[in-house]
Amino acid sequence: MMATVMAFMATGGVMMWPLMGLAVVALYALIYKGIGIGRLYWRYRRVDGVTVVSIMVATRGDGGVRLQDGPVEALVERGMGDMMNGESDAAITDQLTVMYDDAMYRLESGLSIVAVVAEVMPMVGLLGTVSGMIHVFQAIAMNGVAETVSVGISEALLTTKVGLMLAIPTMIGHTLLSVQIDAIANHMRRAVAAVIAARGRIESM
Repeated sequence: MMATVMAFMATGGVMMWPLMGLAVVALYALIYKGIGIGRLYWRYRRVDGVTVVSIMVATRGDGGVRLQDGPVEALVERGMGDMMNGESDAAITDQLTVMYDDAMYRLESGLSIVAVVAEVMPMVGLLGTVSGMIHVFQAIAMNGVAETVSVGISEALLTTKVGLMLAIPTMIGHTLLSVQIDAIANHMRRAVAAVIAARGRIESM
């Protein structure tokens, strides 16, 4: 098995190794970010920010209900706490905006690496192809053996094929994570709006 892998890598040339390194980086980043983001995404599909606010209003934010850890819960707890302390709507909104920006930064951190890797992979593959083609034509010029052209071109194109095969799923993974982050951001924005709207309900209790 290992011998087959090494033979495959050798067939593609030296640029196969950077491609494999980029693939490892992309896979690690996608798994690491995907676990955390996916957990939040599916949780908020079941219980969104508005529901969390309703729970806090029902308990008057007194800690009677233990919320899970997450950006929506953190926003709701902070907003409800500030409201109980008599903060104005403007002050609460400012505080929650800062928390929202921090949460978005944490959610999106690492995704830029995935995007860059996905864009670089095809270019690395193309570089390997160009390098392989140069070697093919150098061999023809030195030896005058045209029969080796088809084999040499086939081997040279291998890096482009591998680069595209690695880049496509990486780009798909990046897009899926971006969509999930957008959904989480929407839940956070709705939670902030629900916190501000809850003041009247709390004051009437």
